Amino acid sequence: MRLLKKIFPLLFLLPLQALAQLDVAKQNLQEIGVAAGYGSEERNLTVFIGNLIRIVLGFVGMIFLVLIIWAGIQWMMSGGNEQSIEQAKKRIINATIGLTVIILAYSIASFVVGSLEQAAGGGAGQSNFQVTP
Repeated sequence: MRLLKKIFPLLFLLPLQALAQLDVAKQNLQEIGVAAGYGSEERNLTVFIGNLIRIVLGFVGMIFLVLIIWAGIQWMMSGGNEQSIEQAKKRIINATIGLTVIILAYSIASFVVGSLEQAAGGGAGQSNFQVTP
């Protein structure tokens, strides 16, 4: 019990330390971005759209993960109820189909934009529409 009384106040300091580290990391990334030319005022529309698509795809991935976890929990908690198991299976299948459709749509759009840029002489097939890791 004594040890818990000593450690408990420290638990409130850990999130503050983590936030301080995140702030330092954000400043470092901003400096790197400015050095790479992304921090300038001349933000290109295609770079903005590419970043927006990357953010949307990140949210889609999170939604997919939540749906899969939800279906898995539903399946585990079904207690052998066939109707609940079938509902969980359908949710997993639908989430996977949805993610596949979104990835295919992005791939096709990326290919078309890259091909159009190459045909128009805008580069060697490298598109700003592509999401970089």
